[in-house]
Amino acid sequence: MENISSTLIHGHLVVSCFTLIVLTLIGLWEIYSNFNKEKEDNLNIIMYRWSEKYYFLSFIWGIIGGHLFFGFSKLLISSYLSIVIVAVLSVLILFFDHRVKRTQIKTYKKVLSLLIGFLFGHYVWTMNAIV
Repeated sequence: MENISSTLIHGHLVVSCFTLIVLTLIGLWEIYSNFNKEKEDNLNIIMYRWSEKYYFLSFIWGIIGGHLFFGFSKLLISSYLSIVIVAVLSVLILFFDHRVKRTQIKTYKKVLSLLIGFLFGHYVWTMNAIV
């Protein structure tokens, strides 16, 4: 039991450090983009433009939201297998998006992609059953 506890503490430390580094980089990017001369180069506008062309972005946000803010109380599959499934599916969607060139995705398709990602994050890559 002590070995599991130390592994979880180390894992939380790694996730916390990674999250702080990413949020710091995003904050620095936003500060820089607000004070430079170029217009519409901040993160929210870039992500909006990407979401108009790629299903991958709304799918990933759905997975993250379903994983972090909701969660199923039982593990349907092992936690390692769920990570592999989510990663493989995300890479497949990314390759599909890269191959198919589109100018704009309709809103209902973006919402559908977000909901499918949310369901994967909620049921497949759940966090509540592990904690």
